[in-house]
Amino acid sequence: SGGLSGDGRRVYHANHNAKVLAYHRWGCGGDDVIVLFNFSRQSFGEYWIGVPRAGVWHVRFNSDDTRWSEAAKVDNGFKFARTHTLSGHDGFPFSLCVPLRPYSAVVLSQKPIALVSFVVDAEMLERELGDYLAISGSEEALGEWNSSKAVPLYPQSEGSKVFRSVAISMPADVSITYKPILCHGGHTKKWSEGENLLWNTVCGPQSVYCEWLQE
Repeated sequence: SGGLSGDGRRVYHANHNAKVLAYHRWGCGGDDVIVLFNFSRQSFGEYWIGVPRAGVWHVRFNSDDTRWSEAAKVDNGFKFARTHTLSGHDGFPFSLCVPLRPYSAVVLSQKPIALVSFVVDAEMLERELGDYLAISGSEEALGEWNSSKAVPLYPQSEGSKVFRSVAISMPADVSITYKPILCHGGHTKKWSEGENLLWNTVCGPQSVYCEWLQE
């Protein structure tokens, strides 16, 4: 995970009685990694730690996996853990429960996140009172082509014909297709002409520019 080579690092969990230590490393937007060590001979079926983000945390490495050690006890280990969003831990807003074997290390991370802002030049578009622009696309965050779940766009400044969305969180390193639409009262009036547009997301903030096309 890129978070292991990021500049951010902080030890945030030190349980001296249980001899368990956790530190947080992070890189570009959303590329967080949690590294957890058990320095004791005690096994923990459920060990709670705090994490910075909600969702699924994938196990990237588990030293007690039989793939890495003949003395290991777990065949391929546990694959992922899901956050408990009702209570935070260790100063983080979310918590995670993981099994810990004696004298073991576990590395957890989420998929890198892209923070995408869509910018549409609508100089050629004629709008009526109550019309608004939105972006629909293939990703869940863009409504999966369901125009009723499209992301609205807002003028960059008063009277501007350039419109921008808020930053939208979606997976990094994926190809998405998208297209601007004109809406009124929650319903689609028309789509921009031409083929669906393509963007390959990268980790961190990015702006995606396009023009409204019409015949």
